Amino acid sequence: MATAKPAATTRSATVRYVFGNVSWDDYQAMVRIAGNSHTRVTYNQGTLEIMANTYEHNASSYLLGRLVDTLAEELEVPAEGGDTTTFQRKDLARGTEANKSYFFHANATRVRGKIQLDLNVDPPPDLVIDVRTSGAALDTLPVYAALGIPEVWRCDGKAIEFLHRQDDGHYLAQDASRNFPSLKPADIAAFLAQAESVDKTQLIREFRSFVRENLAQRRSGQ
Repeated sequence: MATAKPAATTRSATVRYVFGNVSWDDYQAMVRIAGNSHTRVTYNQGTLEIMANTYEHNASSYLLGRLVDTLAEELEVPAEGGDTTTFQRKDLARGTEANKSYFFHANATRVRGKIQLDLNVDPPPDLVIDVRTSGAALDTLPVYAALGIPEVWRCDGKAIEFLHRQDDGHYLAQDASRNFPSLKPADIAAFLAQAESVDKTQLIREFRSFVRENLAQRRSGQ
């Protein structure tokens, strides 16, 4: 395995190391070593990134996860959560852990009750949340695209994009969520902007009211 080089960091001081010429077996060994720790391991065709998440990073992930849970509940969307599951395919030489991952509707039924997922057989998540609060070293989007994930919410802690996978395997930012068509990025950004000053339980109560008063009406076309 090549010598690691620390990636550039910003105010969040996220620690990242990138390795080149890494075999699939070495990647698997690193996944086992990382286990359930707060370390994210991403592999893209021989390049390996190891990232230790900061509190800032995890706080954004926590809040976004609660917002998605509230959306699924209020809009009556069947859901299963994969959280930080490692999604990988050896034949594609790619794998990563999103901050949060979700299966909706029919795919939620397909994975419900499973102990392990095999993306050669099982569906990829319908939505992943990708929090990028520091300078990116290894772009996760090509990994998500190769694994067939249709929607990625990418967030830097304040701004957020809803990225939809295109037929050519690239992601494009859209003005509505694929999984929650009545939801716009600005809706989420408005609540993220309050995160540093408002208690999260209060914030979720306000978001729940927003969903009931606005998104349900948008969905029904009123």
